[in-house]
Amino acid sequence: MIFMVFIFSFLHLPGNKGASDTKHIYQTPPAIIKRTSESVDGEIKCSHNITNHQLILWYKQDKHKALKFLGYLNVNLPPNIEEDVKGKISFDGDETDLEVTPPTNVKILPPSPNECRNQKDKKRKKTLVCVASGFYPDHVEVLWKSNGKEAKDGVATDSAAKRVDKFYRITSRLRVPAEDYNTASNTFTCIVSFFDGEKKILREASINGTQGKTEGGMTREKYLRLTQSAKLSYTVVIVKSCFYGVFVGVLVWKLQGSARKHH
Repeated sequence: MIFMVFIFSFLHLPGNKGASDTKHIYQTPPAIIKRTSESVDGEIKCSHNITNHQLILWYKQDKHKALKFLGYLNVNLPPNIEEDVKGKISFDGDETDLEVTPPTNVKILPPSPNECRNQKDKKRKKTLVCVASGFYPDHVEVLWKSNGKEAKDGVATDSAAKRVDKFYRITSRLRVPAEDYNTASNTFTCIVSFFDGEKKILREASINGTQGKTEGGMTREKYLRLTQSAKLSYTVVIVKSCFYGVFVGVLVWKLQGSARKHH
């Protein structure tokens, strides 16, 4: 049996008989679905950027049940939390002056040249790391594209954005076969989607593959130079061997001729 628990907040507006316009309130995640008796892991965060609105109320609603009040925050008073949820709800009123800010920086870090083979399939992989930072609040999604097509295999994104000072940062990784990254014509793109309460704002960064390398990490040009050098060395050895053979043959012929004269 599956049931849904709704945990959400209302923002009280002075002089307003109802709740605030939801486009100005940010809740992450918007909903959590669990089976009966399963615990809810993680956190549900609520924030807003509406000036002079100082009261936030939290409610919970089980399936087929009425709303249950959990607690509220008035920035001018100590938090008021119900006994059965004390220690589970916390408030921070220090962020009222922060504005909604889309990511100011999105970049892709190239793979490490010392990256090891994949331990499962023993194939060499390359890991691209996308870092998005400077955004608030933490309402972002990250996706990867390879040559314009969405890449799903090998993608690992942080489960939650990390707070750094007043803003957030999130990282996402894409693992691709070494031969894909070592093809200069391939392009890998990281796209960060930020929701500002009204619309999605996209920020992206791209990186191209590098000129082909062999499985052992040797460039194609270096491989060709080495093979040409090996061929030249082999040819020189053969030529020297031929000269040496001719020299020995002539020497033996002379010695035989000298021996016949003595007889």
